[in-house]
Amino acid sequence: MAAAVFTFILGFLFGIPALRLRGISLALVTLALAVALPQILKRFSWITHGTEGIVVPRMVPPDTVSLSEDQFLYLICVIVAVIFFALGWNLTRARMGRAMVAIRDNHVGAASMGIDLNRVKILTFAVSAAFAGVAGALATLTLGFVSPDDFTLAVSIAFLTGIVVGGLSTVSGAIIGALFLVYTPIYANEISRAAPGFVYGAILILVMLLIPNGAVGLVRRASAIAGRGVRPAGT
Repeated sequence: MAAAVFTFILGFLFGIPALRLRGISLALVTLALAVALPQILKRFSWITHGTEGIVVPRMVPPDTVSLSEDQFLYLICVIVAVIFFALGWNLTRARMGRAMVAIRDNHVGAASMGIDLNRVKILTFAVSAAFAGVAGALATLTLGFVSPDDFTLAVSIAFLTGIVVGGLSTVSGAIIGALFLVYTPIYANEISRAAPGFVYGAILILVMLLIPNGAVGLVRRASAIAGRGVRPAGT
């Protein structure tokens, strides 16, 4: 909860100056923040311990639960993930989510419909930061260690790759993208131990060529085709 609140506030504060930017400019500023933030955190070594990082105690299951530490932590991660996926799914279908979609598709049209662009954009930054903060807290508990060097540009690119593969603007696409990021490098290493990076890149290029809209986009397209194919005769 503390991670969600703290990152929500940070996202809110970052969203205020970002209001002046759109499109590629906003993407570049966000990327620059991801690159610069780990270096900034190292300056506050009295909090972050710099490059040495912080060792985090593992969660100990209560005596009433007959689970090991790993099993208990896995259960906690699953419960939190389900809760936040449900929140994200409901958000996309609520008034706030529809406003986000309207601004994404046509911000001029959204403004003409009475949507407060600044408010929605700032809240979007804040909510997304809160989701990322909770994910980071769970990752820290899982690893038992956290350092500014853990959050590199490669990590940001990997997350972007996952959501593109899964399907942009979808909630379920995040699950598919996460599975892709976890298991594809394993299979690539099994295919070629000498050049797993090459195999991983080739798989990624192939996926983008075959399903440019992501896995969820492919499923939706297949469902639409199947729906047209089973229409009753005479319709």
